[in-house]
Amino acid sequence: MATGKQIDTDILSDEIFDVLCSICKNKGKTTEGEKFCVDCKDYFCITCVQIHGQVPLCAGHKVLDKSQGKSGTSNVLPRAPTERCDRHSHKHIDMYCQNHDNVGCSTCMAVDHRLCKDTFYIPEFIQNNTYQVETREIQTRLKEIAKTFAKQDDIFKQDKQRLLQRKAEILADIRKFRQEINGQLDKLEKVL
Repeated sequence: MATGKQIDTDILSDEIFDVLCSICKNKGKTTEGEKFCVDCKDYFCITCVQIHGQVPLCAGHKVLDKSQGKSGTSNVLPRAPTERCDRHSHKHIDMYCQNHDNVGCSTCMAVDHRLCKDTFYIPEFIQNNTYQVETREIQTRLKEIAKTFAKQDDIFKQDKQRLLQRKAEILADIRKFRQEINGQLDKLEKVL
Protein backbone atom coordinates (compact mmCIF):
# COMPACT_ATOMS: atom_id res chain seq x y z
CA MET A 1 0.00 0.00 0.00
CA ALA A 2 1.55 3.30 -1.11
CA THR A 3 1.37 6.17 1.33
CA GLY A 4 2.70 8.85 -0.98
CA LYS A 5 5.63 9.63 1.33
CA GLN A 6 9.12 9.75 -0.12
CA ILE A 7 11.63 7.44 1.58
CA ASP A 8 15.16 8.76 2.15
CA THR A 9 17.17 5.91 0.61
CA ASP A 10 20.48 7.30 1.96
CA ILE A 11 19.63 6.14 5.49
CA LEU A 12 18.49 2.68 4.33
CA SER A 13 21.92 1.61 3.11
CA ASP A 14 23.18 -1.75 4.36
CA GLU A 15 26.75 -0.85 3.49
CA ILE A 16 29.28 -0.58 6.28
CA PHE A 17 32.25 1.73 5.81
CA ASP A 18 35.52 2.03 7.69
CA VAL A 19 34.99 5.77 8.08
CA LEU A 20 31.94 7.96 7.59
CA CYS A 21 31.67 11.47 6.20
CA SER A 22 31.40 13.74 9.25
CA ILE A 23 28.91 16.12 7.66
CA CYS A 24 26.65 13.37 6.30
CA LYS A 25 26.83 11.54 9.63
CA ASN A 26 25.56 14.67 11.42
CA LYS A 27 22.64 14.69 8.97
CA GLY A 28 21.85 11.04 9.79
CA LYS A 29 23.20 9.68 6.50
CA THR A 30 25.66 6.84 5.99
CA THR A 31 28.20 7.97 3.40
CA GLU A 32 31.76 6.74 3.08
CA GLY A 33 34.52 9.20 3.96
CA GLU A 34 36.68 9.40 0.83
CA LYS A 35 38.87 12.35 1.92
CA PHE A 36 40.50 13.40 5.19
CA CYS A 37 41.19 17.02 6.17
CA VAL A 38 44.35 17.10 8.26
CA ASP A 39 43.51 20.51 9.71
CA CYS A 40 39.87 19.77 10.64
CA LYS A 41 40.64 16.13 11.51
CA ASP A 42 37.38 15.19 9.78
CA TYR A 43 36.40 12.81 6.99
CA PHE A 44 34.39 13.93 3.97
CA CYS A 45 32.59 12.28 1.08
CA ILE A 46 33.24 13.57 -2.46
CA THR A 47 30.28 15.98 -2.33
CA CYS A 48 31.05 17.40 1.11
CA VAL A 49 34.78 17.84 0.42
CA GLN A 50 33.85 20.17 -2.46
CA ILE A 51 31.72 22.24 -0.08
CA HIS A 52 34.56 22.16 2.47
CA GLY A 53 36.95 23.58 -0.13
CA GLN A 54 34.56 26.45 -0.92
CA VAL A 55 34.52 27.72 2.68
CA PRO A 56 37.08 30.56 2.89
CA LEU A 57 38.42 29.46 6.31
CA CYS A 58 39.01 25.93 4.96
CA ALA A 59 40.51 26.89 1.60
CA GLY A 60 44.12 26.31 2.69
CA HIS A 61 43.48 23.04 4.53
CA LYS A 62 45.44 19.95 3.58
CA VAL A 63 43.01 17.32 2.27
CA LEU A 64 44.26 13.75 1.79
CA ASP A 65 42.88 11.13 -0.56
CA LYS A 66 42.67 7.40 0.19
CA SER A 67 45.60 6.78 -2.15
CA GLN A 68 47.75 9.04 0.05
CA GLY A 69 47.51 6.73 3.05
CA LYS A 70 50.54 6.13 5.23
CA SER A 71 53.30 4.16 3.52
CA GLY A 72 53.78 0.66 4.81
CA THR A 73 50.14 0.30 5.68
CA SER A 74 47.09 -0.41 3.62
CA ASN A 75 45.84 2.45 1.45
CA VAL A 76 43.27 3.75 3.86
CA LEU A 77 42.74 7.12 5.41
CA PRO A 78 44.55 7.75 8.68
CA ARG A 79 42.58 6.73 11.74
CA ALA A 80 41.64 9.87 13.61
CA PRO A 81 38.78 10.68 15.94
CA THR A 82 35.78 12.08 14.10
CA GLU A 83 33.05 12.22 16.73
CA ARG A 84 32.69 15.49 18.60
CA CYS A 85 32.40 15.64 22.38
CA ASP A 86 28.89 16.33 23.69
CA ARG A 87 30.19 18.68 26.41
CA HIS A 88 32.99 20.32 24.42
CA SER A 89 31.66 20.48 20.87
CA HIS A 90 34.85 22.06 19.51
CA LYS A 91 36.87 18.97 20.54
CA HIS A 92 36.95 15.42 19.20
CA ILE A 93 36.47 12.33 21.34
CA ASP A 94 40.04 11.06 21.44
CA MET A 95 40.57 9.62 24.92
CA TYR A 96 39.46 6.41 26.66
CA CYS A 97 39.31 5.69 30.40
CA GLN A 98 39.65 1.96 30.95
CA ASN A 99 38.75 2.27 34.65
CA HIS A 100 35.29 3.65 33.84
CA ASP A 101 34.95 2.21 30.31
CA ASN A 102 34.24 5.73 29.07
CA VAL A 103 35.37 7.88 26.13
CA GLY A 104 35.67 11.63 25.93
CA CYS A 105 37.79 14.52 24.75
CA SER A 106 41.07 15.43 26.41
CA THR A 107 39.33 18.14 28.45
CA CYS A 108 36.75 15.66 29.80
CA MET A 109 39.52 13.26 30.78
CA ALA A 110 41.54 16.02 32.45
CA VAL A 111 38.52 17.15 34.48
CA ASP A 112 36.59 13.95 35.18
CA HIS A 113 39.28 11.26 35.07
CA ARG A 114 42.44 13.00 36.32
CA LEU A 115 42.88 10.41 39.07
CA CYS A 116 42.43 7.45 36.76
CA LYS A 117 45.64 5.64 35.83
CA ASP A 118 44.39 3.77 32.76
CA THR A 119 43.51 6.55 30.32
CA PHE A 120 44.62 6.22 26.71
CA TYR A 121 44.91 8.48 23.69
CA ILE A 122 42.77 6.47 21.23
CA PRO A 123 44.79 6.98 17.98
CA GLU A 124 48.01 6.00 19.76
CA PHE A 125 46.30 3.01 21.33
CA ILE A 126 45.10 1.83 17.91
CA GLN A 127 48.47 2.49 16.29
CA ASN A 128 50.23 0.34 18.89
CA ASN A 129 47.89 -2.54 17.93
CA THR A 130 47.34 -3.52 21.55
CA TYR A 131 43.77 -4.36 20.60
CA GLN A 132 44.92 -7.24 18.36
CA VAL A 133 45.43 -9.56 21.32
CA GLU A 134 41.84 -8.98 22.40
CA THR A 135 40.69 -9.41 18.80
CA ARG A 136 42.43 -12.78 18.54
CA GLU A 137 40.94 -13.85 21.86
CA ILE A 138 37.49 -12.80 20.72
CA GLN A 139 37.90 -14.64 17.42
CA THR A 140 39.02 -17.78 19.26
CA ARG A 141 36.06 -17.51 21.62
CA LEU A 142 33.67 -16.98 18.68
CA LYS A 143 35.03 -20.12 17.00
CA GLU A 144 34.45 -22.08 20.21
CA ILE A 145 30.90 -20.72 20.43
CA ALA A 146 30.29 -21.63 16.77
CA LYS A 147 31.43 -25.21 17.48
CA THR A 148 29.13 -25.36 20.52
CA PHE A 149 26.21 -24.13 18.40
CA ALA A 150 27.01 -26.73 15.72
CA LYS A 151 27.01 -29.50 18.36
CA GLN A 152 23.72 -28.22 19.79
CA ASP A 153 22.25 -28.10 16.28
CA ASP A 154 23.20 -31.77 15.77
CA ILE A 155 21.65 -32.68 19.12
CA PHE A 156 18.43 -30.83 18.21
CA LYS A 157 18.28 -32.63 14.85
CA GLN A 158 18.73 -36.00 16.55
CA ASP A 159 16.05 -35.11 19.12
CA LYS A 160 13.71 -34.07 16.33
CA GLN A 161 14.24 -37.41 14.55
CA ARG A 162 13.57 -39.30 17.80
CA LEU A 163 10.40 -37.27 18.39
CA LEU A 164 9.16 -37.89 14.86
CA GLN A 165 9.86 -41.61 15.23
CA ARG A 166 8.11 -41.69 18.62
CA LYS A 167 5.13 -39.81 17.12
CA ALA A 168 4.82 -42.45 14.40
CA GLU A 169 4.96 -45.23 17.02
CA ILE A 170 2.28 -43.54 19.17
CA LEU A 171 0.01 -43.04 16.14
CA ALA A 172 0.42 -46.73 15.27
CA ASP A 173 -0.46 -47.66 18.89
CA ILE A 174 -3.54 -45.40 18.75
CA ARG A 175 -4.70 -47.02 15.49
CA LYS A 176 -4.18 -50.48 16.96
CA PHE A 177 -6.04 -49.51 20.15
CA ARG A 178 -8.87 -48.02 18.05
CA GLN A 179 -9.16 -51.30 16.14
CA GLU A 180 -9.31 -53.23 19.42
CA ILE A 181 -12.02 -50.89 20.76
CA ASN A 182 -13.97 -51.17 17.51
CA GLY A 183 -13.63 -54.95 17.72
CA GLN A 184 -14.95 -54.96 21.32
CA LEU A 185 -17.81 -52.61 20.34
CA ASP A 186 -18.68 -54.91 17.42
CA LYS A 187 -18.80 -57.91 19.80
CA LEU A 188 -21.02 -55.97 22.27
CA GLU A 189 -23.29 -54.94 19.43
CA LYS A 190 -23.72 -58.59 18.35
CA VAL A 191 -24.41 -59.67 21.92
CA LEU A 192 -27.13 -57.04 22.28
